[in-house]
Amino acid sequence: MTLFEALKILPEISSSPVALFCYVVTIAAWAYFGVSVRRHKNLLNNLEKLRPEDRLKALESQLGEGKLRRGLDPEQWLRSRIHKYFFLAFLAGCTTLLVIVALVINHPKGDVEIDVTPYRSQQLMDRLQIALVAMVGMGQANAADLEFSKPESKGRVSPNQIQYDYEKKDGKIYIQASSLYLRDVREGKEVSGFAFEPGVFIWDYPALSVKVVNNTDKTLLLSEAVLQIEKSTVDTRPILAVYSPGSMGRFWFANEGWGRVRDPHLALSFYGPTCSSDVSVPTQDVPLTTFLDGPSVDISKLIDPTLRSASLECPSEAEKSKLPPYMRANPFYGCKQTEICVRGTLSYLQEDNSPFQFRFKTKVYLGPIPAPPVMPSYTYDVRLEAGKAGYSIRVPISQEIQPGKTDHFLLQVASDKTSTYDLNLKIYDAQGKAEWSGDIDLEVFVPRSNAGLGKPRKR
Repeated sequence: MTLFEALKILPEISSSPVALFCYVVTIAAWAYFGVSVRRHKNLLNNLEKLRPEDRLKALESQLGEGKLRRGLDPEQWLRSRIHKYFFLAFLAGCTTLLVIVALVINHPKGDVEIDVTPYRSQQLMDRLQIALVAMVGMGQANAADLEFSKPESKGRVSPNQIQYDYEKKDGKIYIQASSLYLRDVREGKEVSGFAFEPGVFIWDYPALSVKVVNNTDKTLLLSEAVLQIEKSTVDTRPILAVYSPGSMGRFWFANEGWGRVRDPHLALSFYGPTCSSDVSVPTQDVPLTTFLDGPSVDISKLIDPTLRSASLECPSEAEKSKLPPYMRANPFYGCKQTEICVRGTLSYLQEDNSPFQFRFKTKVYLGPIPAPPVMPSYTYDVRLEAGKAGYSIRVPISQEIQPGKTDHFLLQVASDKTSTYDLNLKIYDAQGKAEWSGDIDLEVFVPRSNAGLGKPRKR
């Protein structure tokens, strides 16, 4: 061990119980010896003022002792006692120094580095980096510098893909759900409709990336992660979207938030396929009532006859009579359709009585259209309860990190509702020692239509 390494671990050694005991004993000994030396020096100075035959009696009266060695007078005896106290104080200091040196020598080499950040899956890059780490080795590494998957966005992101923005400030981690679509909606911009799916958003529960570097000469076994939920608040803001394209003269709202759309007022205008607003188009008001689940809106009777005939051209009755009966049974058989562009503004009150406007643009066909396939479901590892606080969740983990090796695992956090959490995370080893602890401000986004689809998965 080098001198630099020894000095580096001194702060940790100084906090050990053995070192603290030695410090206390040494300070107490030095205090006692200091008082004794001062007292003997005062006696020595005053003893010189007395007659020689009175000095021994004065010494006995002050110290309660005065048995002198043969050949020593009282002055010499006092000086020998002073030198003895200095020597004992020196021995006490040397003993403490030897204990500290022994603790430094026996201290485990290296330390454990753990860093926690959000995780965004980049499976191919993960495999390549893990393989590179296994082949090359990390030596003395810092977990905060070991990036298996950086939280920054890479490549093109879909507007409805939920990401988790990450910020570390004043020792606390802040994680918030975001997407281009959510940003545009909350800024009052016009948004386009989405294809028919079980849910509007491409999303997943947030995962905490725990990166571990074992720089010690012993095997580290992490056995448990404890999340202490200190605060939780349910987000009751409605999150609206429109399924597109609509069919049979209807389009459908979707509410992916956890609050009602109260006292809604819907204003619509209709255009041709290009959705050009160069010409003046009258606005139509559509009555709606307070809703949680998104309603459908029938526009078939609101469309101008000219726009209707241009959007749906069907064979005449004479042409249909020439068709086989099973074809004539389908009223839209042989029809040519073009989409109608619907632009609208939905004004409403949120649960906290604050007003909000949702501006959208979608496509509607007056006849039927095929529906696209269903999206896959999502999974989770740790499940939290929205709005509940003051409890801990213990997550059994088994991560064995050999000396000089690295490890990377995930804590994926699920919630039953869109909510924010103020929590503390601790990573423990098999001996119950907290190897990492940190505060996390976490926002979990959970679309209401997909809330029950999460299933645990093994990694």
